[in-house]
Amino acid sequence: MKILNQKAISLIEVLAAITLTAIVIGVITAVIYQTNQGFSKITTRESVQENGRIITEHIVNQVRSARYLVTSTHDENNHRHSVLTLQAINAQGAATGDTVRYNFVSPNLTVTITINGVAHTMTLTTQLEQADFIYLAPSVVDINLQFKANSKPYYTSVRLPSW
Repeated sequence: MKILNQKAISLIEVLAAITLTAIVIGVITAVIYQTNQGFSKITTRESVQENGRIITEHIVNQVRSARYLVTSTHDENNHRHSVLTLQAINAQGAATGDTVRYNFVSPNLTVTITINGVAHTMTLTTQLEQADFIYLAPSVVDINLQFKANSKPYYTSVRLPSW
C-alpha cells in the first residue's frame, strides 16, 4: 500500500490558532474599552468645566456691566445654600434698587435679575454640588463652585473684585 503525502491541519494547530485569535480579540476589546472610558471621563470633565465657565462668566459680566456692591451670605444651618447679591449703584454710590441675586440650593443655581422692579429668574445649572460666595472685603468676593460627575468632585474658583 502506498501512502500519499497528504497535508492537513492537525487538531493541535487548530486549537493554537483559536487560542491566539481569542487573545488578540481580548486585547483589542480591552484597548477599545479603555479608550471609551477615557473619552467618557474627558467629556464629563469638559462639560463640568464649561458649566463652571458659564457661571463665572455670567457673574463677571453682570459685575462689569454696571457698578455693583457685592454682598454675600452663607446659611449656617445648611452649608449647601449660598446666596450672592449684586446691588447696583449709581455714579454717586447710591443704591438704584436694581439687583442680581444668585441663589444656590443643591443642585440648582438660579439667578434673579431685578431691573426697575421687574424680576426675571432663570436656572444657570442643575449639576452643582456646592457653591460658596465668600465676601472677603469691601472689594473682593471669592466664588467657589463644586460639581460632581461620575462620583468625582470637580472644583472651580475665581476671585472677583467689586466696585
